Amino acid sequence: MYSVLASDEEEGIEMEDAMALAHFDRDMEGIEAPEPRPVVWFEILGDDTEQLEAFYAGLLGWGDRRRAAASPDGVAGRVGRASRGQPSCVTMYTRVPDLEAAIRTARALGGRLLVRPSRTRDGRVAVVTDPAGNPVGLIAA
Repeated sequence: MYSVLASDEEEGIEMEDAMALAHFDRDMEGIEAPEPRPVVWFEILGDDTEQLEAFYAGLLGWGDRRRAAASPDGVAGRVGRASRGQPSCVTMYTRVPDLEAAIRTARALGGRLLVRPSRTRDGRVAVVTDPAGNPVGLIAA
């Protein structure tokens, strides 16, 4: 059984309990659950890029300083510097068929729009938050 530790000195909770806490009632009135969408990109951002890069290189073998290449068993992403005033964060990006509809759904589920839609080489991108404030990236072709 894994333990989730808040720090090296604090007692953690059992992974089974943490997973049970993460489950929620999916039978929400008026909202139909879409087909599951895979994560297609991730970003790990913070103030000390060198420290983050060294951490992920040492822990996971991610040697490329700008981009962790996709493997047959994983997705591409990057470790980089957060924008001025942006907190350190991990953002998962998932492909959606309709960006505006996904933003409306996120809002209906208790999230909010964090980064307005913009065009990138991979399509139109926006970032919403979940109800706890965690960023969730959305990409539409």
